[in-house]
Amino acid sequence: MRKFIWIGVLVVLLAAAGVAYYAFSNLDSFAKGFIEKAGSQALGVAVKVDSVNLQLSERQATVKGLTVANPPGYSSQPAMSFASITVQVGEGDANIKKIEAINPKIRVELKGKENNLSQLQAQAKKAEGKPSPSAAKKDDPVFSIGLLRVQGAQATITGPDLKQPVDLGVRDLEMKNLKGTASQIAGQVFDRLLGITLEKAASVAVQRGLGQIINKEAGYGSEVTNFLEKLGGVKK
Repeated sequence: MRKFIWIGVLVVLLAAAGVAYYAFSNLDSFAKGFIEKAGSQALGVAVKVDSVNLQLSERQATVKGLTVANPPGYSSQPAMSFASITVQVGEGDANIKKIEAINPKIRVELKGKENNLSQLQAQAKKAEGKPSPSAAKKDDPVFSIGLLRVQGAQATITGPDLKQPVDLGVRDLEMKNLKGTASQIAGQVFDRLLGITLEKAASVAVQRGLGQIINKEAGYGSEVTNFLEKLGGVKK
């Protein structure tokens, strides 16, 4: 009987070791799924990641090919794409020292009085907020991020009334001491990033003059003018 007990214990230990090895060897895919889920919850559209490379000894991760889909009714092109994002993890399971994204690409698609980024920003605002007591659940942990930085963002404005796409640079984004669930933090970050992109789009339109970027044959694009007026500074 004792022999069979030890055999049973050994089988359980081997099974546990197998599960642990599987989990450890698939941490990259687990992280990938976690990021996609949190981003999709925050923005209400599909967020996809090509790969996540974890360097556990360096407490660092590199996220490759993160894309944010456009809302329904817009093009199949990503609204945002990030070639590479570096995450530096601190001490503790949910403590992140720094997140850096370099040279992301952003599309501003004008459609009548609406645009794709304003819709995404509205969703991001809904995801923001202070962590609720229920956020302490094991499956919905609260994270802290010391520094988040987005540098070198480039945006392209497209629309039916534009002669051609307009490219513009977006000022760098830096946020400190973020705290919340993954979807809440995603909401805070994307809200700010989308906001400064739309501000820049309006500013460029004012500086260059609507007549220089909007098709004159379309009557200077009254619907685009309405869009820019909503963003601030452009009067009909």
